[in-house]
Amino acid sequence: MKITILSALAVSLVLASGNANALDQAFCALRDPSTEIYALFPTGNSYKSIVRDLSEKEVRDKIAEELGIPLHFSELGKHTLYVVYEDKNPIGLVHARPELGKWGIVEVAWAMDLELNLIDFSFVRCRDKSKKVFQEDVKARALFQGADLERLRHYMAPGSYAFNKEMLHLEADLHRFADLLLINAVKTLIVTRIAWQEDLVKLTRQ
Repeated sequence: MKITILSALAVSLVLASGNANALDQAFCALRDPSTEIYALFPTGNSYKSIVRDLSEKEVRDKIAEELGIPLHFSELGKHTLYVVYEDKNPIGLVHARPELGKWGIVEVAWAMDLELNLIDFSFVRCRDKSKKVFQEDVKARALFQGADLERLRHYMAPGSYAFNKEMLHLEADLHRFADLLLINAVKTLIVTRIAWQEDLVKLTRQ
């Protein structure tokens, strides 16, 4: 009996460790930045990365206050914003953020202009079959393309971080995945604006 319990506990600890490692690996820089960045910005021909530490108290507190919900501990630490250039001109930004979905980590790379309007997105990691709709369906992608933070918040049902379903004209089985993308996009815009505020000011002055 004791052996069985100890064995089960050992397995649980291994699984927990595996999940923690998966989260830690997800909250990092893009594994293949050139491929992801130039797919999102076809006219870009160079980029630079700017790393910031989200665990700094001032940054963490500002993000939590504006977001309204605390970030997972794995969402803190060092993160990377990519600035994309066409020749010497900055044309956009790329930031990847993961979210825990039904089938594991969903990591999304978001392309933004310098005013923090979403341009497009791609899935860096995702096992959920729902992603196919958001990859291929023009209307589904259009929910996010061109959206700023105000528009994303307008999508939300009062008192929640989920889509107001009256505004979401998708099949019911896609709602959960759409909600995941929504909160992930909101986090991306808030985190980018706060953590890289000084860098964004410099870029818009170029």
